[in-house]
Amino acid sequence: MRKLKICYIGWAYSIHLQRFAGWFAKRGHEITLITDRYSPIDGVKQYEVDSHKFRNKRIEYVYNYFYYNFKLFRRLSNLAKIRTIIKKENPDIIHLHTLYFPAQLGVFTRRRPLIVMPWNGDIIWKKNRSIFRPILVRYALWKADVISAQTEYLREQCIVKYGARPDKINIIQFGVELDKFKKDIKEDKLRNDLQLNDNSIAISTRNISYNVLNIVRAIPYVIKQIPNARFIFIWPPNDPLETELKDLVDRLKISKCVRLIGSVDREKIPSYLSIADVFVSISLIETFPQSVLEAMAMGVIPVMGDIPPIKVYLEDNFNGFLVEPENISEIAAGIVKAIEMDEATKQVFIERNLNIVKEKADFTKEMEKMERLYYRLVPGKVFA
Repeated sequence: MRKLKICYIGWAYSIHLQRFAGWFAKRGHEITLITDRYSPIDGVKQYEVDSHKFRNKRIEYVYNYFYYNFKLFRRLSNLAKIRTIIKKENPDIIHLHTLYFPAQLGVFTRRRPLIVMPWNGDIIWKKNRSIFRPILVRYALWKADVISAQTEYLREQCIVKYGARPDKINIIQFGVELDKFKKDIKEDKLRNDLQLNDNSIAISTRNISYNVLNIVRAIPYVIKQIPNARFIFIWPPNDPLETELKDLVDRLKISKCVRLIGSVDREKIPSYLSIADVFVSISLIETFPQSVLEAMAMGVIPVMGDIPPIKVYLEDNFNGFLVEPENISEIAAGIVKAIEMDEATKQVFIERNLNIVKEKADFTKEMEKMERLYYRLVPGKVFA
């Protein structure tokens, strides 16, 4: 099997891109990543755009004036850098992760084959978009040789909203590392450390902006029915709503029922999921979250917002519970139902969810699927 030279353009600090690029690097492929902010990934050569240095301070002053005051100049400057990097590295494939900066500039590099992987923010979100954003997305999907979508819902939206050709679109998940997220992990020490030995536990590991505050608002209603219920909240570093979350917990006087963990290393997430009974994710708009698939793989029952993308993998009262994301009492009722499930029904739900993850979102299988796609796009490279 001849190795490929793959150039990714995207956010090096994104766990999705880190796992993606890292897997192909370990596979022996030559990986280059063009990013706006460096973050180490083993085996991946990185170039950081959106930064520059000059020996001549006058030239640097003039350049910075235009760079930081004129957005078009900034974009053209970074596009020139990206083109120079691509010419130097001469990759077999250009693969864009998202259509936000800097990946969006990869659309204008004139190199093929080009794979575009839109994320839910590219296709579904509308808040604070410029009038040119839909034009860029439509152009990118038109220009792409292949479009990689994580779910059927995202595929459908690419076609309906942006006119993407159905034959271009492949469904490839970010996937769950089943060797790390498995339901037989036992973490009695963590339970002891958090003083949660005899409690029913609900957990959220989402960005606070994903409607997590409504989960907090539902806690008093849950506690009235299940006094020993406890809630664990984990969120990414520097979440802008962290203070608001903590203030809300204080105002509702539920601090004894809540463990505000904050940011933790990804390697520790399976430990926290292993002590949870219920995973709560009630975002108002998104595709099916990676974090929920990881929870499902570990036997944690999902309670999720009743929005169309979620129904790709979750059916109410079949393998989880769907609730209205803005209805606090309904959120609480869904959590209570999940906690109070009888053991036989719970095991049925767990088995169904594990089968879904194994069939639809096994990380290794999804990466192998992408690797086969790469080889189909590159003449003269043979996949063994």
